[in-house]
Amino acid sequence: EGNIAPPEPVPAPVPADDGNKGDAETGSASTAVANADVVLRDAAMLQHVLLRNFALEIIPMFIYSPEYAEVRAELLTADNRPPMYAVLDVELESLRETFPTTSEQWLGLAVAAIKYLPHAVIVCDASLPGLPIVGVNVGFEALTGYKSAFAVGKNCSFMQGPDTEMTAIQELREAIRAQEACHVSLLNYKSNGSTFLNFLSITPIFDEDGLCHYYVGTLTEVSERFSGLKPQLRSADRLHKFLPTRLRLKSRPDARARMQAVVKTPRPKGLTKSDSSLSHKGESVKPADAK
Repeated sequence: EGNIAPPEPVPAPVPADDGNKGDAETGSASTAVANADVVLRDAAMLQHVLLRNFALEIIPMFIYSPEYAEVRAELLTADNRPPMYAVLDVELESLRETFPTTSEQWLGLAVAAIKYLPHAVIVCDASLPGLPIVGVNVGFEALTGYKSAFAVGKNCSFMQGPDTEMTAIQELREAIRAQEACHVSLLNYKSNGSTFLNFLSITPIFDEDGLCHYYVGTLTEVSERFSGLKPQLRSADRLHKFLPTRLRLKSRPDARARMQAVVKTPRPKGLTKSDSSLSHKGESVKPADAK
């Protein structure tokens, strides 16, 4: 329990090669293979889009609504329906059947959904001592050089170094203790020892009982090409806005007991929720600019 693998893509049938390569009626074998590849590519893309939306609780509201039955009936009965209709029906039914029943199962789905997002994303478990990482995506691996196998199970402090600003670390700690969202810029270290200025955003995820179970964070590297930063921030900001900050799922009893023992501490006066901005060469970007 806790890790739900995404459903396997459904391959489209490939017409058999009858030996008449280039025949006008049957088409060439290479054309058939190319068409099959296109269908598989589209199916994989569809799968990840559906999975991502499912994890963000957009799809669940739909697949359990009366309108879903009408859409599915159309998918199954439409005349001359394209191959993607069948793929869409299979994917929707697969998501419906694998709907998570606990926040731990949602975590497995969420980690699978963020895996191929272009920007770096991490997920930490607030119910465990030390707030360990429980999931990273390929964007994180590409940015930091740290592989998932190394990062998972560790606190994010392994990316800190002698030049990491303690004021930024303290602000993060205060936000986590208050169970609030936070945006902060700090110097982090990659696996090769090089440094990068990281604009970090975190969002707390609460379960059905209002207990803080996870933190989802996005990492954005600030480079000399500051003009290219805003699109990255918009992309990360979009993810945070779509995150279901309050799940409609309960946590397992052991995790619930640990979270109930955590004392929420209000942030000190003068530090307001998500008040940090990122400055570079006289410019400033705040979370609102990423809308």
